[in-house]
Amino acid sequence: MKQRTITTIVLWAIIIGMLLIFRVYGGLALILILSALAQFETYGLLARTGGEPRTMEGVIIGSLFVIVVAVFSLCGVHGAAYPAALGIFLPILVTVVMLQTPVHQLARRLFPTLTGFLLVPACLAFFALLSTLPGVEPAQGLFLAVWVVAVAKFSDVGALLIGSRIGRHPMAPAYSPKKTIEGAIGGVATSMVVACILPLIFGSLAPEGLSFILCLFLGALLGAVAIVSDLLGSALKRIAKVKDSGNRIPGIGGGLDLVDSLLFTGPLGYAVLSIAL
Repeated sequence: MKQRTITTIVLWAIIIGMLLIFRVYGGLALILILSALAQFETYGLLARTGGEPRTMEGVIIGSLFVIVVAVFSLCGVHGAAYPAALGIFLPILVTVVMLQTPVHQLARRLFPTLTGFLLVPACLAFFALLSTLPGVEPAQGLFLAVWVVAVAKFSDVGALLIGSRIGRHPMAPAYSPKKTIEGAIGGVATSMVVACILPLIFGSLAPEGLSFILCLFLGALLGAVAIVSDLLGSALKRIAKVKDSGNRIPGIGGGLDLVDSLLFTGPLGYAVLSIAL
């Protein structure tokens, strides 16, 4: 726990430093790095379950996808950024895998490769869209992206702290035996508190439309979805028979361990905020 706490503080210091120095470009660089690392580790887990993902091809095409989404959104082609990039790179990925694969091995190679692409870069790219959301100032867009990350990650923190103390009823023992219903409730409650407090602390950065009611509502949604997203990461590791997706981040594990709770919260946060603001 001590190592995890120290690593978390260091990681948040790096994130804040990158955003203060490089602003939106620093945030996009972080998204790209974490996406590539988490996608690489996802392919490693899928390979341990009997799949044969095309790792390098998938990571390269996934990284290019994130870059194109970011560039399109920075250039003002925001509404079309995601579908345009998906329309370009999804057929490219399928074609690359098919051209390298005998027909009798196609399912074993293509579907794991697509899974890694759709779970990681295709989901994390929504944070690039959040950071350049139309109708808000650039600094406010960055705040929204960090706000969604913080709300989702504090669901982990709340679930861990509360579940370890009063957790009695397993939530999904087949996926993660240590997660409890009490911890999940505590995680969602923590997300709601963080969602409401951050706009008060950073009032000048929060968009005017980010009301208390919206924070409360979206905080609960993001907290709950972060738990589901984290459970998916736990399921992949359980199927692969490993504790962590990697060992590059002391106290946490790998890149996928770091971002697994963000995979579904990015798309959800973007969907709600793009409508509400």
